[in-house]
Amino acid sequence: MKTSLKYSIEKNNYNNLHYAVIHARTETFHSFIEKYGDKYDAKVLADIYKKLISFIKENIQEGNSIDFEGLFTIQPVIKGKFTGKEDEFEPERHKLDIKISPDKPLIAAQKLDNYKFKKTDGTVRRKK
Repeated sequence: MKTSLKYSIEKNNYNNLHYAVIHARTETFHSFIEKYGDKYDAKVLADIYKKLISFIKENIQEGNSIDFEGLFTIQPVIKGKFTGKEDEFEPERHKLDIKISPDKPLIAAQKLDNYKFKKTDGTVRRKK
């Protein structure tokens, strides 16, 4: 069965370009705790979540990548143009960013065959 994916076309008033907005719920880790809190200790899950945030933050600050095997990889990257091998990082031209790359199961989940697209009129706010 295909998932019905609702979207609308919105206009960016800054550059007058149009883009698609998907209208769906935003799930959070707290949603996960609510769903599985009866099977697992909700307090333990919340504690793991806090430790996970600290783990990610510490590793990113150290320049490390984090591989959430089967989900995604988070890695720090430098963005901006370099003129050659001798060029160096300059805050005026470069910035540090975070790249999140999906692993195979997430890539498989986004295949177009899994969805039926339904265009809606106007902006529908995402529910949390």
